[in-house]
Amino acid sequence: MNRVARHARRVTARPWHVLGGMLCAGLAALAVLVDVPGGHLRLALDPAMTALIPQHGAAAATFARARALIGDDDLLLVVWHGDDLFTPAALAAHARLVDDIAALPAVDRVDGLPGALDLRIDDEASVVVPFLDPPPANTADAIALRERALANPLVRGMLLSSDGRDLLLAVRFEPGLPRGQLAALVASVAALSAEHADGREQFLSGPLHLRLAVAAALERDLLRLTPLAMLATFLVAAFAFRSLRGACIPLVANALTTLIALAAYTATGGRFDFVTATLVPVVFVVGFAYAVHVVCAFERRYAGGPRAGAAARALCEVWSALGLTAVTTVIGFAALAVSPVASIRTFGLSAACGIAFAWIGAVTLVPALLVLVPGRQRAPKAGATRIASRLASFACRHGRMALAAATALAILACAAATRLQVDTTLLDNFAAGHPARQNFTELATRFAGPVPLQIVIESTHPEGLQDPAGIAALAALDAWLEGQADIGIAYGLVDYVGLLYRALAPELAASEPLPAARPLRHALLLADPTLLGRFATPDLRTTVIHLRTSALSTAAVNALATRIEARLAALPDTLHGSVTGTTALSARGIDAISRGQVGSLGVALGLVAVVLALVFRSWHIGLIVLLPSGLPILCFFGLLGVIPTTLNLSTSLVACAVFGIAIDDSVHLLARYAAACRDHGTCEAELEAALAAVLRPVTITTAALVAGFATLAFAELRGQVEFGLLAAATLFIAWLTDLAVTPTLLLRLRRHLPPAKTK
Repeated sequence: MNRVARHARRVTARPWHVLGGMLCAGLAALAVLVDVPGGHLRLALDPAMTALIPQHGAAAATFARARALIGDDDLLLVVWHGDDLFTPAALAAHARLVDDIAALPAVDRVDGLPGALDLRIDDEASVVVPFLDPPPANTADAIALRERALANPLVRGMLLSSDGRDLLLAVRFEPGLPRGQLAALVASVAALSAEHADGREQFLSGPLHLRLAVAAALERDLLRLTPLAMLATFLVAAFAFRSLRGACIPLVANALTTLIALAAYTATGGRFDFVTATLVPVVFVVGFAYAVHVVCAFERRYAGGPRAGAAARALCEVWSALGLTAVTTVIGFAALAVSPVASIRTFGLSAACGIAFAWIGAVTLVPALLVLVPGRQRAPKAGATRIASRLASFACRHGRMALAAATALAILACAAATRLQVDTTLLDNFAAGHPARQNFTELATRFAGPVPLQIVIESTHPEGLQDPAGIAALAALDAWLEGQADIGIAYGLVDYVGLLYRALAPELAASEPLPAARPLRHALLLADPTLLGRFATPDLRTTVIHLRTSALSTAAVNALATRIEARLAALPDTLHGSVTGTTALSARGIDAISRGQVGSLGVALGLVAVVLALVFRSWHIGLIVLLPSGLPILCFFGLLGVIPTTLNLSTSLVACAVFGIAIDDSVHLLARYAAACRDHGTCEAELEAALAAVLRPVTITTAALVAGFATLAFAELRGQVEFGLLAAATLFIAWLTDLAVTPTLLLRLRRHLPPAKTK
């Protein structure tokens, strides 16, 4: 404790030094975050799903092989709509659009009708050439081309809608492009499409377009809602403290430490994605609570005169509780490091570092500002003492009733939690009238499913895919896939070989759609190596089947992938297949994130219990904190089972975030009660003293946290709204639990508390 006292005296004796050092750190943070010449923030927003995809293991290896064959499947789709698309002028404009998009930097490939294979069979010859080679000379030729396209399995439903009124281009960019460059390229594609469409209806959509829209909304929410959350916490503090000092010091101190934490995250290459977007409000509101505890302790200690002594005594008073809450909160967030998903690990570890910065600010900058900022002495609040007395009396006389009510609530929450569903639908983040959602929905109605999936089939035999039996197995699989209600179209090597076979031997193909061994090899000799490479490796030992599905949610995608993999198990022993692609792996990753929070919570609970047991030298003490802190989490899961909200990518983070925050109040009450027990008074008097010390700061911090998280209700993305409101509701439940249940548990486990050490 002597060390704590020396630190408190140093901080309060040299407040200008502390403030100057923190301001220098803040200026350095601004230099990291703000590009002054460019006039923009250096915040990196990553719309890609790569952070949600496993980076190691069999699934990652299969995904890498598929990408090596087909390129990036994160597609930008350009749609033209109209009744006059199949005229020489319209088709020529469409071909020019393909050429202009392909000429843009970092465009890997553009798939569209101009480059698709057209099978032309007449009395003299059969040829397979691109559709617009040569372009139709008149309307009759254009209409004939349309009929051939609708009969082509590699075009119908993929590049041309089934009614022939919509043409689609699939644009693939080089992988790994930064968001800013991608956004600029998409804007260029949109401008080119509008120019060449010449008044025809056209729009952009696809997975990449949707994710860029989410990233843009995240950026707007981040820049707009962070100041709003700060304003909400400021107003709560201003109402509670009724002084400029009490309102401004927590805001200034924590805004500065959050800025430093944000700069550290950015400087180390951190990016904001669907998970880490909540990092800033979480760090800010937790750090705000630490600052409020120091200010409340100062108000109790300050009786007029020099402020340095009161600030030093206040810091010594809350030092142990603040340190213990910081450690337990850091553990709660750091437990997310056990997640196999990179984005979750980044969120957990970065939040833990941010909490550490907030604690440093609370024990250095806040006492220094208390010395520097003048303010009049305020009389102690009698209301808090009266309420503390009533709460202590209730715990002593009606504790069993409180425990019974808590137990009943836990049982009801567990029963309701059995009804919750794990599912994430990226499209549902947008309001019904949002252009990105409207375009994606329109795309889904006009083409054979807007969501891409891939199946990788590998042969253990050198010529397994050249063998007629292997081709027949693939054909049977293809037929099964197209029979699934949620698969719009499936195409791959079988369709390409069939197209070549019809060109090679149209009279045989009419009765025998798949070639025998020798005709198969002859058909493959006609194959264009570049086009064949989109379906199979040069040695024909690995092939990719392309799917388009109408499954939009992670639950639907995972259910479809499970059905497909069950069907793949029925392939011949020489063929092995698996579902892959960005959509499939990210769906698995997102649901793994959502379900994995239970495991992360278990790790956090265990580590916190160990820390508390070591600090208080009793395993029973862990129960004092874990039981009331766990009840709000159970209520959160139960609430998800009742309301029409799923456990999704956003809401799955609530449990760990709230546990790390809610445990603070329990630890503060525990630390105060342990200190009060040294007086050897009555149980009720000790409990009343502990409650009187923590009731006001705990209530103020809860109100500030609830208000801060509730500002996310104004977010543009539904996921952010759900996270904010559920976090606010769960924190309110945690506050009620700490006032009604924790005191009762403290009384029943009093004998396990060690006597506090004297200063």
